[in-house]
Amino acid sequence: MKEIAATETQLFAALNRIALGISEKTNGRMTQENIALEAGLSRATFNRYPNVILEYKKKKKKENFVADIEKSQTVEDKHRDVVADNIRLKNAAIENKEEYDKNIRAARQEIFILNQALEMRDKTLAEKDREIAELNKKTVGLKLVP
Repeated sequence: MKEIAATETQLFAALNRIALGISEKTNGRMTQENIALEAGLSRATFNRYPNVILEYKKKKKKENFVADIEKSQTVEDKHRDVVADNIRLKNAAIENKEEYDKNIRAARQEIFILNQALEMRDKTLAEKDREIAELNKKTVGLKLVP
């Protein structure tokens, strides 16, 4: 009877170490095999102790419940982060669009000014061409009359 109590105590101790995350011989996952290994016993021995199995199932259920809560909090955090990133990107896009619009207005104004300068140059060139043509006529006319 003492041997049964000692074995059960070993299994409970192993179960608690794994549940607390301080396992000594396993990777720390809550499995029947890991509990048996942590206790230094076989899995068959683990299966002979219904009280340990019951406690294992309770802790496993609690572990899964906590993991689900952590996952949902993680999902909520990720959602919150995505929403914050989305807002930040929209604000950056608005700022970029305002700067883009400002650059477009400046470019259009510069194009308008350059277009006016070209028109003035064309008028000046046309005027100079007329003057040259008139001077050529006078020069040709003077040469013909000696």
